[in-house]
Amino acid sequence: MAAPLKLALVLAALVALGNLAVGQPGNALVAALRVLALMSAAAAVSLTTPMDAILGLIERGLAPFGPRGRRAAAWLGLAVGLVLRLVPQIFAEIGLIREAQAARGLRVSPLHLVVPLVIRNLVRADDIAEALEARGFPPDGVSPDGGTADRVPADGRGKGTDHDQS
Repeated sequence: MAAPLKLALVLAALVALGNLAVGQPGNALVAALRVLALMSAAAAVSLTTPMDAILGLIERGLAPFGPRGRRAAAWLGLAVGLVLRLVPQIFAEIGLIREAQAARGLRVSPLHLVVPLVIRNLVRADDIAEALEARGFPPDGVSPDGGTADRVPADGRGKGTDHDQS
């Protein structure tokens, strides 16, 4: 069974269990089927539509909102691009971690999987943040809400901190 299908089934089961836990058994099946339908639609779109077309649609959809829409499109495009790129990488990392643990004879447990996965993804997130900053993102130093982005210099000294002794 493919990893995305497993994920969809697990999420649908969690949603159904959550509805059952809060005493809404009538909604459990409906909510689980909605999750499966949404994930199936998302998979179909991501498999059949090039990334450039998806990002272009986001930009055109937010263009009527003027400069604020263009800023939001830049941030949303980045978020969509990162999700579509990183989710398969995370699944690959899970496979590599399980394979390495099996080779070492370790038993499979959630803790033994989650800790190295979180560490690897935090390192990856730091690398991505550095690469984005080196390329000048966010554009014009603007945050998604239109305010100025607070950037902390590479030496860790932020504005208005006690680190400035000059």
